[in-house]
Amino acid sequence: MKKRSVLTFIILILTIILLISLSQSADDAIDEIDEISGAADDGIIPTATTDTCPSGYTCDAGSDATADQDAVPASLTVSEDAPITKFDNIPADTEIHTEYGDFTGADFSNAVFGNGGLYEATITGIAAGTTIYFLSSFDDQL
Repeated sequence: MKKRSVLTFIILILTIILLISLSQSADDAIDEIDEISGAADDGIIPTATTDTCPSGYTCDAGSDATADQDAVPASLTVSEDAPITKFDNIPADTEIHTEYGDFTGADFSNAVFGNGGLYEATITGIAAGTTIYFLSSFDDQL
């Protein structure tokens, strides 16, 4: 009986060691993939705000109405060479300009833009008649 419990204990220890080494191998493989693809440590898609516009994007805070001039709404422009970037919250009533069209009259959050267009977003408050184009995740079709 004592030999059986010692053998079980040894098998248990060897199994734990094997699982730990496999876990470390998986972590090393993921790190290697991240290095090859150039993914950042904090996630694959970098996050930005309209306050600190990244390269490839143009952000304009707009202006309030004055006695001589109408109000100018805030805007976000996505250029054709813009890197894929996630914007957590885009201020309400911001005009979004892409290579594929303009978006006005909707509120965007968790929006992913890049390559001149919109990939995905949570869209609320869409005005009637608003046309929205999404870049496909699988190919370059609209």
